[in-house]
Amino acid sequence: MGRYLADVEDIISDQPEEAKDILRARFTNNITNYLQFTKTTGVLTHHQMMYKKTRKFLKENPKMYIVRADKGGCTVAMDKEKYIADTQGLLNDSTIYKWLKSDLTTKTQHSLTIIKCDKNEYLIDEITAKSLTIYSSTMSKLY
Repeated sequence: MGRYLADVEDIISDQPEEAKDILRARFTNNITNYLQFTKTTGVLTHHQMMYKKTRKFLKENPKMYIVRADKGGCTVAMDKEKYIADTQGLLNDSTIYKWLKSDLTTKTQHSLTIIKCDKNEYLIDEITAKSLTIYSSTMSKLY
């Protein structure tokens, strides 16, 4: 539900302020009506039936792995053992990845002084310098 609310806020973000409250109210009304309809009638909607079928399928197929694709905004279903083997193969390829003794993210972030130099020499303005500066970097994670 949280992602759904975030999507609605994203959609209405470019609307005028006076229209945003109206759109939020309509959205809230639609969700409330949807939830009340299914509670009072006991009839499952198409989405609820598909959700139940999907849950049942995933319980019956524990070797199936469902992941969000890196790009394209889609979901990928694959054999869990194949996924782990492919991932392990990538991690073991020394031409792609290099083992490090420690996390160098913060050190690298602090060593990027080109933005500071340009700002001090007045080649770029303060706002541009801030938009090009990295704050609170975190190391990439593999799930």
